[in-house]
Amino acid sequence: LDVVERRGSGRVAGRALPPALSGLTQRALLLHAEFWRALRAPRVLWFEPGTTLLCGRAPLALDDPLFEAWDWVGAPWKWAAPGAPHSVGGNGALSLRTRGALVALLDGGATPPSKGNEDMWYVKALGAAGALGPPLGRKARLAPTLGGNELHSALKMHEIRFRAERVVCYRQAPKAVASRFAVEELTPADRKAPPVGVFHLMRTVPHTNRSKLLALCPEAKLLFPAVHDPRCKVACPSKRFLDGPLRDWTACEKAGGDECALAF
Repeated sequence: LDVVERRGSGRVAGRALPPALSGLTQRALLLHAEFWRALRAPRVLWFEPGTTLLCGRAPLALDDPLFEAWDWVGAPWKWAAPGAPHSVGGNGALSLRTRGALVALLDGGATPPSKGNEDMWYVKALGAAGALGPPLGRKARLAPTLGGNELHSALKMHEIRFRAERVVCYRQAPKAVASRFAVEELTPADRKAPPVGVFHLMRTVPHTNRSKLLALCPEAKLLFPAVHDPRCKVACPSKRFLDGPLRDWTACEKAGGDECALAF
């Protein structure tokens, strides 16, 4: 189902997706150009039910200009080294994506691998394809850094400029922007306002920072009551528990005076 908000009317419009897309896994669907082509809105909010949640007190809206300037915005990845392909963009479980950018990428010959996370592939592929510059739909400009061999002749430079003006380019949100949109495992210790949303891996954020984040975004408690609710048996900062499967930290078994619960 494709659901598009009709601004100002308070209503939504929906339509069925093409039959060819039925039966596909979530990964296959998200990596299929026809899925994105079938959507009508230029900007898409993708969220995974049960693992993501929006914060009601967030000062920034989904269509805030801060986010609209980027073709991919998701929670920053903790493990991504500065300057690495995945240091921008972010987790796709809760993400804003420019529909046309993904269609252009897939139509342009980018081939997803048979295995692996779709969001990690998209972020790396978008980064490689968009090395020359601005978001899709904006006029591409010549990159300021080109190899020395490409600067040897005016003719060569002219050819590069000619190609650059016609290439499809993309931009992925830097960490400073992405962290204001969503939280996965990283959140500033001095955060004063909640992000737009959170992903379930925020359970691994250190207890003090997580408590601050839960105070700013109390809706996030719905994702994992077993981690924070003092009435639950396993409401304890245990690494074994945090590394456990989803069912362990979403199910709340009542504690009945468990000392470990006092830690929360």
